[in-house]
Amino acid sequence: MDRRKFINNLLDNSKKNLDYSITEIKGNLEEYNGNWGVSEAKHLLKRALFGFDKNYLDKALTYKTASECIDELTKIQPLEFDPPIKFIDIGEPNELKVGETWINSGFSPGIEFEKIISLKAWWFGKILNQDFNIREKMTLFWHNHFATEASIVGVGIFQYYTNQLYREYCLGNFKTLVDKVTIDPTMLLYLNGNENVAGRPNENYARELFELFTLGKGSIIGEGNYTFFTEDDIREAAKVLTGWNLNIRNGEIQQNLRFYPLFHDSTIKQFSAAFQNKTIMPAGENEYKQLINMIFEQVEVSKFIIRKLYRWFIYYHIDDRIEQEIIEPLALFFRQNNYEIQPVIRKLLKSNHFFDVATRGLIIKNPLDFICGLIKNLETQIYTRGNPGFEEYTNRYLAWYNYGYTESAEEQLRLLDPPSVAGWEAYYQVPTYYRTWLSAATIQLRHSYFNGVLSNRGLNRFQVILKASAINFAESISDPYNPNELINEMCNRFFTNELTQNQKNILKLNLVDEGQGDYTWSELWTLYQTNKNSIVIAGTVEQKLSNLLRKALELAEYQLS
Repeated sequence: MDRRKFINNLLDNSKKNLDYSITEIKGNLEEYNGNWGVSEAKHLLKRALFGFDKNYLDKALTYKTASECIDELTKIQPLEFDPPIKFIDIGEPNELKVGETWINSGFSPGIEFEKIISLKAWWFGKILNQDFNIREKMTLFWHNHFATEASIVGVGIFQYYTNQLYREYCLGNFKTLVDKVTIDPTMLLYLNGNENVAGRPNENYARELFELFTLGKGSIIGEGNYTFFTEDDIREAAKVLTGWNLNIRNGEIQQNLRFYPLFHDSTIKQFSAAFQNKTIMPAGENEYKQLINMIFEQVEVSKFIIRKLYRWFIYYHIDDRIEQEIIEPLALFFRQNNYEIQPVIRKLLKSNHFFDVATRGLIIKNPLDFICGLIKNLETQIYTRGNPGFEEYTNRYLAWYNYGYTESAEEQLRLLDPPSVAGWEAYYQVPTYYRTWLSAATIQLRHSYFNGVLSNRGLNRFQVILKASAINFAESISDPYNPNELINEMCNRFFTNELTQNQKNILKLNLVDEGQGDYTWSELWTLYQTNKNSIVIAGTVEQKLSNLLRKALELAEYQLS
């Protein structure tokens, strides 16, 4: 297949052009009261979850309305204690025991790598085995928003607790989350807050607090003067944030942050007209809270985060109409709800705008959406072979790491290691946005992945095998005897938007040879049902079905959410 032609076809079919978004996407923030069926449920689940199987689609349809389903998806869940474990010795055996959690172990430079590998596998396992809840999608949203890189931080326990922080507050209060991130150990290490002391202020976190985390930069309106803050404001904010540190030494991690008054700048901090010339008086360890209060007095904070949520859940292009009719009123609602995230997410997802048909199939799946969706679409199973002495948890973590984290990383989304403090380019880089997920290389990887899963041997790494049975998939269809119904139900699971009848007819050629009647497939399926022990018959049926699934997955439309 010509990969360049495939990518161009994909971009054409995904309607990725500004004229389309400006003229076609309709709807407002009024609550959607239209039809609630398979099409609407698929659209919602693809945006709220990392893929879904037939059971989750069926569950969504048990709710009488979209609103009821969204209420369930956005329930705030308590955190469960399910910490990551060490699953294999990487290099020489050490004091970390395989099969035990490491979250209470001390800091040791030689084994932090093992902890982070374990954490990456654990997180993918959480994503793959998500509940019927938006938590996993929102946890990744906050990881992208407050981006840090494990390869730079290098302390597994800090990364774990930061991940837990995002889980706990994924639908909570945004202002509270900013407060906690500001003195979070991972962030202190990543943006050099631990080096920020009186007389030598480090401006890294202060700059990103304004530019990436709360306000946005806006246009340059003068030297050192941006729309929403100035370079002088960055310097003053850095002074506010001086004095915070933490101790890391071999054999011990002091998780309790320490504020060192001697290292804190105790002068009065003067801010610019962008902040109404506000001053922050010396207040020791509570001074940073004054800074956050000052920032959240700015209306632009609410607009900035609403735009990011809009691009995450609906579409990247925001024109004047979207700004005025969606962003601004939703930002006002955000402020009226004291920066609580859950009401905003519910209002956005319940809106006529979200369910407008023109918003469906506009997002190119990120690697995690692609991988998890594929595993669930094909009802893929994990098999183990040739691993004497390996415990079940080792095989499970090996599968999560190799088929989840590693594959996603090769497709340019590395859990715990976004490319920069700005997060992944797909969510901010003009003009390409989601299109950055696709290239000749990444399309080849995606095709190799599903071809491997559907092969006779399955994907085989470390003797942990990821394999889908095409026959098992067909048996999950309500009427597999009828090739048309089989293809229709398959398309309902795989694709956000309806395929054309011509596309379906071409797919059917994998089951029924051209010029032959549909009955030939019905007869073959009946023959298999009465002769399941026949290797020849089962092999023929499996091959035909595998070819059908491959051709469906090769369609550009499968890459869309």
